[in-house]
Amino acid sequence: MATQPDTKPATKLLFQAYKDSAFRQADKALKFSVQFNPGEYGLAFELVYNNKKPQNGTDAEQHFSHAKPSDLKLSFMLDGTGAGGREHEDVDVSQRVKEFMQVVYQYQGDKHRPRYLMVSWGRLVFKGALKTININYTLFDPDGFPLRAKIDTVLVSALSFERQVAENSPESPDMTHLRTVYDGDSLPLMTHNIYEDQSLYVQVARRNGLVNFRRLQTGQQIIFPPVKEKE
Repeated sequence: MATQPDTKPATKLLFQAYKDSAFRQADKALKFSVQFNPGEYGLAFELVYNNKKPQNGTDAEQHFSHAKPSDLKLSFMLDGTGAGGREHEDVDVSQRVKEFMQVVYQYQGDKHRPRYLMVSWGRLVFKGALKTININYTLFDPDGFPLRAKIDTVLVSALSFERQVAENSPESPDMTHLRTVYDGDSLPLMTHNIYEDQSLYVQVARRNGLVNFRRLQTGQQIIFPPVKEKE
């Protein structure tokens, strides 16, 4: 009898609420997994320059001023018609919209602001906060209850320009690197990508106080120090 190959369940795009800008205190009760993954998402970046035009000149010299926080733009659909299969037959669109708003929009009285958000899906890990949200209901039952909704969101990054540069710095084994764990990453693989020697993962695990390096969490940040000789 032939055995069936192991299959990994499809990962859904996830919104996870955090209480702090360092993304250390996850509010485990406040997370939202989308019903259907989006077909696309967009990342927007903007650099700001001070234009200094010389006297009687026509060209302005571009002096870098600062980088605006990046934006993440994504849209997804909620459907209560059952068109997506049996697992979606009993979806209450109004209730799901309410649950989503509790995660991304709800005000924290003690913090005087909405929660920070981590959006993760595949290689995407975005840390920020909600900027805008538009909810369009497009289909209704005979009693006027919504059966379908399209949600368009824009999130603004909570990471400084310097932090973004640090996370995307050139690969060099004699530099300290800060890396974010993405879905499917392992410590030996990440170590190999930086040092071209996965055996150094033991040093990396020790530097980060990792007791079980096999259980990395998506969004977790790992420090990769300058390499030393193999132990």
